[in-house]
This record gives sequence, C-alpha cells and structure tokens, in this order.
Amino acid sequence: MDMLDFGSPRQTYDIRVEYSLLYECALGIGAFTWDEVHDKLDIGQAQVLQIKRQMSEALRREVSLAGLHHTWRSVLFLIHRCPYLPSTTQEKHLPVFMDWLKEIKDSIRTEAAPYLGASYQAPLAAALAGNALDMQKLLDEHHENPVIYQNLQYLFAVSAEQLLDHIKRLVEGWYEEVVSRDRNVVATLEQSAAQTSALSQNVSHEKLIHTVTRGGEFVAEPGVTTLWLIPQVSYRPFTIRNHLPGYAVYYYPVDPDAQTGLDKNRLISNIAAKHKAVGDVLRVRLLELLAASSRSLAELAQAIGASKPSTHHHLLLLRTAGLVHVDGGVYGLNVDEVLALGEELCRLLKLDGVKAAQETSQGR
Repeated sequence: MDMLDFGSPRQTYDIRVEYSLLYECALGIGAFTWDEVHDKLDIGQAQVLQIKRQMSEALRREVSLAGLHHTWRSVLFLIHRCPYLPSTTQEKHLPVFMDWLKEIKDSIRTEAAPYLGASYQAPLAAALAGNALDMQKLLDEHHENPVIYQNLQYLFAVSAEQLLDHIKRLVEGWYEEVVSRDRNVVATLEQSAAQTSALSQNVSHEKLIHTVTRGGEFVAEPGVTTLWLIPQVSYRPFTIRNHLPGYAVYYYPVDPDAQTGLDKNRLISNIAAKHKAVGDVLRVRLLELLAASSRSLAELAQAIGASKPSTHHHLLLLRTAGLVHVDGGVYGLNVDEVLALGEELCRLLKLDGVKAAQETSQGR
C-alpha cells in the first residue's frame, strides 16, 4: 500500500527553571560520596578533603550511610515532590522542607523512592508496602545498576521513622556545615536561573539543552512534557539527569565565567575568615602545639592553661577556618591550609607583580 505522510506536529515542551540550596545539599553529598569523580570536579580534591576534615562526627555517619545506600537520590526526589518550595523564599526552603517531611512521615518511603518508569509504579508501591515477591523482582531487574539497587534495598528494609531521622540529620547537617558557608552560592544560582529563563524564551529546546549543559543533546522520551532545569555548583562541570513522571530533569552546571566576581568575593571572605581565626594569641599557640604533634582536647587545654570549654571554642574556630581537623577526639594541623594563608593573600593583592615593578623601578 502506498502511504502519504503529511508529517506530525513538532512536540513542544514546557520549561521549568528553579534553584535551591536543598538541591546543592543532595548533589553535594552525591559528589562527595563518589570518590572516583573527585579529581574531575571543579571544586577539586583539596576542597573535598577540607570538607571531610571539618565535618562533624554526627554528619560523617549520615554521609557514610548516604554513600552506601545512595539516599542523596532519595533527598532529590523528596525535594522535587515537596509542594511548598516553589512558592517559598530561599531562606525558608530548609525549615519548610523539614516541616513537610514531618507531614509525610508515614509515607516518606514512597515519596523518597526513585521513579523507575510507569510500568514499575504498581510493583514498587507493593514492594514498599511489604510484598516480598515484588521486592525481589525489582531488585533482580535492577541488580546491574548499583545506585538504584542499593537504594531500593535500603528503602525496602528501613522503617519510615528511621528514614525520616536519617534524611533530616543528613540535610540539616550538610546545609549547616557545608552549603551555608558559601555566602555567594545563592547569588550564583539565582543569576544562572535568570539567564536560563531568558534564554528559553528565544531558542529551541534542543538549543537550550545544548547551551546549559555545554554540549549535551536532548533526547525526546515518551511521556515527557516538561524540561525541568536546575542550576548547580556542587557537581560542576557535570550535568546530572534525572527522571520524574512527565519530566526530564537536568541539574546543569552554572557558567564559571558568570562567577568571576563572586569567586573573588569568596576568596576575600575565606582569607578574612582564616586570618580572623589566627587573630588570637591562644589560637596561635594551639597551632604551634599541633604543628609539633597531634593532641587531644585535654592535652591542648593543659598546655595553654585554659579550660576545656574555652579550648574547644578556640579549636572550633580553627576548624571552621579549615586550619585544624579532628579525628577520633585527636586534633591535628591542616598543614596545606596553614601554608596557603600567606599565598592566598599575596595572590589576591598581586604582590608578585608589585614586587617586580618595585625592583624594576629601583634598577635591580
């Protein structure tokens, strides 16, 4: 039979652009717990190591669990499914998210479960309700994908109360100890989201995806009606793709060129914080002691003639600045960070160029 094809209408997509520090928490934990990618991240291995050194023991336990069972992906799905965030200001995202988790505490395992496709929705619901046959079937069908397999295995075994406690401690800890220390990240994400929203008004969806992902291609999928674009810093330079019913989600890396001024401000803030940390005689003495050998809190307090609470406060300031770390109650010096103190200030002030100009003017 001869057939004439007059063509099918071109599919168009809705564009949704959002940003949140909560996404930075989930993606940051995902990147942190994937050792093989550390040397490829824009933040570099040194900053990953600094995060590890400064992390509290409580957060370290939750992050370890998140790496083992990939619950950082569960956090992503929970953020996407929280209905209150789009109408909430950035500074309220964390408390609003935490309140919502309490609202869904009985169904949190379902809300935290990955989207496996429409055909898996019924067996996934049955498995989460306790059906052993569906549990095993899903695990067998996804055993070649360790991220999904280990995440499902954990969700099938954990109680709703245990999962809620873990997610709360994980997100609050990472938010307070890692994300909130970068005061410029919100401005960076906001700027990138605004640029992407403006771009989406003037280019095709193929061009949009190609631009924001730096060369990626959009592949049409059945059932997808919306492209959900989320700028991120933590996993830069990578674009992470996710799937939700009706959505293709892209966590795309912010443009590093747009961060030039912000990076300088961050450098200035870091330098100021570090020099403020050493701007006390007792803290300098603590650094001197730790340069000689690692010591416990009791040993350090006795050596500087101060109480344990006072010594702990000084050590906390040094840890926050990245100059000191603690492991199993024993404090040690971050030698590279201390050595970088003067180097960072000289680089900011461009003193090498100033010195060269002075030597030239003096005829040296």
